[in-house]
Amino acid sequence: MKDRENPRVMGRMVLMALVVLVPILLRGFSGCQSMGAGSGGSREITINLDLQKTGPEIAATFYGIFYEDINYAADGGLYPELVRNRSFEAKSPDPSPVIKTLFGWEANYRKLGGEGKVAAGTGTPLFDTNPTYVTVTVTSAPYAIANMGYSLKPDMPFMEGAVYNFYLYLRNQNYSGNIVCSLENRDGEMVSNTVTLTPEAVGWRKYGTYTFTSDYTGKGALVLRCEGTGQFDLDFVSLMPVDTWGYGESAWPYGGLRRDLVEVLADLKPGFLRFPGGCIVEGAYRHETAYNWKDTIGEPEKRRENSNLWGYMMSYGLGFHEYFQLAEELGAEPVPVLNAGILCQARNRGGNTEPDYRPGVPEFDQLIQDYLDLIEYANGNPATVWGAKRADNGHSAPFNLKMIGIGNENWGPNYWRNFKAIREAVLAAYPDIKVITTTGPLASGPINNEAWLHINASYRDAIVDEHYYMEPAWFLTNTTRYDSYPRSGVEIFVGEYAAHETNRANTWNAALSEAAYITGLERNADLVKMSSYAPLFARQGMPQWAPDLIWFDGAGITSLTPSYHIQKLFSNNTGKEVLSPEKAPAKKDMFHASSVDREKGLVYTKLVNPYEKELTVTLNYANCSVQGEAELTTLSGDPSAREVHIEEGIVSVGDNMITLNLAPCSTVVLRIKITL
Repeated sequence: MKDRENPRVMGRMVLMALVVLVPILLRGFSGCQSMGAGSGGSREITINLDLQKTGPEIAATFYGIFYEDINYAADGGLYPELVRNRSFEAKSPDPSPVIKTLFGWEANYRKLGGEGKVAAGTGTPLFDTNPTYVTVTVTSAPYAIANMGYSLKPDMPFMEGAVYNFYLYLRNQNYSGNIVCSLENRDGEMVSNTVTLTPEAVGWRKYGTYTFTSDYTGKGALVLRCEGTGQFDLDFVSLMPVDTWGYGESAWPYGGLRRDLVEVLADLKPGFLRFPGGCIVEGAYRHETAYNWKDTIGEPEKRRENSNLWGYMMSYGLGFHEYFQLAEELGAEPVPVLNAGILCQARNRGGNTEPDYRPGVPEFDQLIQDYLDLIEYANGNPATVWGAKRADNGHSAPFNLKMIGIGNENWGPNYWRNFKAIREAVLAAYPDIKVITTTGPLASGPINNEAWLHINASYRDAIVDEHYYMEPAWFLTNTTRYDSYPRSGVEIFVGEYAAHETNRANTWNAALSEAAYITGLERNADLVKMSSYAPLFARQGMPQWAPDLIWFDGAGITSLTPSYHIQKLFSNNTGKEVLSPEKAPAKKDMFHASSVDREKGLVYTKLVNPYEKELTVTLNYANCSVQGEAELTTLSGDPSAREVHIEEGIVSVGDNMITLNLAPCSTVVLRIKITL
């Protein structure tokens, strides 16, 4: 984790010390090695699967994805805007923000010989939501300003033959002459056609949309070259690729999302999409930094940019409407999470400067109204106020929202007081909505225990969101965590989890431990209804948190991690019903879960061998007829590696029985065709 001296992360670091470092010190590092009872004795095991036995149903939402704008996941990532700080609203991180108007920009670019200056503008802004703009004064030409993208040097990723949409807002004061706009490579060479603007003295005006076509693959900058003299104001400069997911479709009126990143999400076949976080929901230090969904819809230039508690600005070009639309196109249930009126508690050590909201104050009343308005936005018909806004944004039909989260990783009396009031208001207006509560950021301890006291006493109809980031050994020794949880009506949502090595790397060892743990979640599908790894995305070289599921840079995906391949394999190979509700083998020789889709006539069996010795597994199938072959996918690798080997194969079936050898440190998924 970077920036360890930065107060914005110190609170989270304290929690991580509790979650990760203490258990490691107590138990030591655990890799793919001899461990526990499974390391010795017989390495053979038999699993009997009776197709006449019925087990719990596995919810369609069992495997999902959790998206948070952390690690620069949105701007320059899933939201493919190439201009960094396009509205000139950048500030340094809280708790003592400093305006950084030209962050991402360079004035007097390449020192072409002319003279001028660029400064923060004052006076009437383009839109009140984003009050900052810049005033460009050119005293002699040529003079250029440029946007670097997501680096201090030209970093915009261009692709030969690719087309980019470009527009900006400009208000001419007394500038006379042209402004020639183009794409340049890092050597200062023009690598596209040019767009020539001749500013008019008509107040704020949108210039564009124009297109650039690149004749170059590599890094560069967007350059605005002034060939005249005088003064003009500049705001909201946008450059986005045309080849995006949804571009040109009526459902995406403001442009689409980055295609390669959406495609790898689609490959996961998620049952839900939880958004927009995560800690950013809460905000830190001041309530104005909390995520307000109403700031994130409508025309992009009117959306209020905001500080992200992870240390950078959010343009909100990727907003709540886009999240709903993405969930729909992925075939996933939308799971929005809203602020509970409580600033990020993990950052209290950094000094939250404003008190929590509480019932009875106007801010809390507005907070509750925001919940109700969001549900109307998602589900109301176009004749309603917020349903009409949804229709204006390109989606006349409802999004069919079914559940909503109240707060993220909150705890203590203020949270439970606020949760009670918000929940009552939501259910009074929308009794069919499922409400999600939280047990805080830890797998156990006083915060978790207090949460369950409240839940068991008053909120057994809730979905309970549990979060934990632990070392791999914890996941291996806690695969039975939910076996003993009471079946009292509560549904479990494992909303954030990941195995953390001491070096915070995405290793195959960590993924193996997660795979073993997931088999325990599947076997408890009557209780566990949703699960999602976290975080989802990280931009290469710019993370605040690791490990992560998918790594990318401006040009493409740099790593689909071992954990990603486990998530993909498991989510794509799960039936509708748990098969044989027996628990994991008592000796912990291996970990397994089986499920059946009776309509398709398929049985799926997940086998995880996280140890250093080979394991022989025999599967017996009763009360069915098994065909002569079964398909299998094997994931294996070096435990310390950050990649995994994937192999497809066939295994023979004889007398309704399959015997196979599981290699050390491997996971196998079997797909068996049956006749009942």
